[in-house]
Amino acid sequence: MGRLGGSCKLPWRAPCQLGRPTNRRVGLGLGGGRVRSALRRFEPLTLATYYRTVICEGVNAVPAVVRSIEIQAPPSAVWPWLATPEALRRWLSPNLEIDLRVGGAYRFRNPGEETWISGTVLDLVPEGALVLSWLEEGGDWVHPARLLFTLAATAGGTRVTLTHDGFAGIGKPGWPGTVQAYERGADRHRVLERLADLVAAGGA
Repeated sequence: MGRLGGSCKLPWRAPCQLGRPTNRRVGLGLGGGRVRSALRRFEPLTLATYYRTVICEGVNAVPAVVRSIEIQAPPSAVWPWLATPEALRRWLSPNLEIDLRVGGAYRFRNPGEETWISGTVLDLVPEGALVLSWLEEGGDWVHPARLLFTLAATAGGTRVTLTHDGFAGIGKPGWPGTVQAYERGADRHRVLERLADLVAAGGA
């Protein structure tokens, strides 16, 4: 997650609230003086603040697993595949159960693995972003990490980015090894490629 050249534009028009301004929720995975200052004052942390701090200002010490793909379709054609539980099951996990609203709970088992994942919907921006807290059940995670799917319109269609962050805050000894495991998992599961195939086929 390095510094972007030129002007830095957010991947959607309207910033949205990640949730109530508490240390436990908004502090996960974020670094830099601006974010720490906001936490001390208990100010709301929006996705806009996150992107300006972590991406635009080049705070690259934050450990994150990032994958992106260019889909030759506008955000309006991609978003329906993130907008309903039925659509999400087609590419994220077939056993996903989710209350798809801010604050709603979800749970699913990682494809091909025995690990169950659970959390809540932190934010939902039509044609912009789906943000989830992310907790591995039955292990040594104390706090959740976070999963973001963001959509950004491009000249050729839509760039969809998957970001796993917050690993430094999960309270697990040896969490850098967890980051490495998620890097391997991202390459193995290839969920964005499955999403792109569904968008190309249509019918969400």
